[in-house]
Amino acid sequence: MKTSLITENHAFLNNLFSQFSPVLLKVEFVGDISVFAFTFDNESDLSDNWKKITSSVAACYQSAFEGEQNDFERWNIYILFLVKTPVGSQLKYRIESDKFSSRKIIHENATTKLSMDDLQALIDKYVIDNDIDIAEQSTSLPSKNAYDKANESKIYRLIDNCRLKTAGPTNDSEAIEDIYQQILKEINDEIQKS
Repeated sequence: MKTSLITENHAFLNNLFSQFSPVLLKVEFVGDISVFAFTFDNESDLSDNWKKITSSVAACYQSAFEGEQNDFERWNIYILFLVKTPVGSQLKYRIESDKFSSRKIIHENATTKLSMDDLQALIDKYVIDNDIDIAEQSTSLPSKNAYDKANESKIYRLIDNCRLKTAGPTNDSEAIEDIYQQILKEINDEIQKS
């Protein structure tokens, strides 16, 4: 599935972080997903600025999404930290594990100038997971015959046929114990046969 990208401008990005070539992209998916991208020359620049960027995104952008109708957009904000050099594993772990405001993703060894196609590829990889081949995975789903065989098992029939009330002031605790004992007996019988 090809996602649609829309570039947006927000003054706070350029006013606060122009040295990191900020970009805000909106991905039209189930709802709008906001993806911020910042490019750093090295790990030190990233280390010194990632918290400021995250806080600014939360205060100047995320806080504008009010009301339940904006929940999807409020909680689907990503920040791509594009770093031209390798990033140490401790810093990478600390940033990507940070749960404040948004999901943070570090992409190391980034090229100097990313095209929209490059950004699209990164979003497909890290945000949308477009690199997953659904057709390939569907072959591993159980066949209808496997479900039919499960439905024919004695244990399945015991569970399916019991109509127990399991909650509330008058639950069927004796009946539950009885069905549990029947299931255990069936399992033990199967073990004895093998």
